[in-house]
Amino acid sequence: MWRLSVSVLGELNTANATTMEAAFGPPHNTPTVPAPSIPTGSPVLTVNACWATPILMGLKTWEIRTQNALKRGTIYIAISGLSEIWGEVTLTDSHKPSASEWNQSSLKHRIAHRSNPSLPHPPFATQPWAWHLTCARLYESPVPASRPKGPVVWTTFTPVVLDSGPAMDEACLLYTSPSP
Repeated sequence: MWRLSVSVLGELNTANATTMEAAFGPPHNTPTVPAPSIPTGSPVLTVNACWATPILMGLKTWEIRTQNALKRGTIYIAISGLSEIWGEVTLTDSHKPSASEWNQSSLKHRIAHRSNPSLPHPPFATQPWAWHLTCARLYESPVPASRPKGPVVWTTFTPVVLDSGPAMDEACLLYTSPSP
């Protein structure tokens, strides 16, 4: 499943599949769901490609950020640099974990697995926030979305409008017109 997830997400290569398996354990058979009709204006969280699969498979249930999350409810997950929504989760809560809670919750945030596991607490400049994620759903295929340029954490969903333009409209008319 890791190789499948890695190839689906496109941003990760086969070498990263081995890294993911080492970090997150053996592959899981997470079912995918058909992509829903996403309401315009819905909140979209942008995450790095290496975290998208574990979040959308329900393996990473804490997203670690430097700021509190004020949003609650369904949020959609986009991969940094791509204009696509790959799935959704429910953001239920956020809090600042203590050092001991951080150490006891490594299976929720998964960060210790990507760095030196002997470090008791990550070297953050400020104490991080843990955003609680539940009800993860990975879509069978991504939903195209408009995305602003530059670094973005939160954005709102705007569907991609495919403008065929006059040349395409004319070509369609020529193709569908019956011959005399």
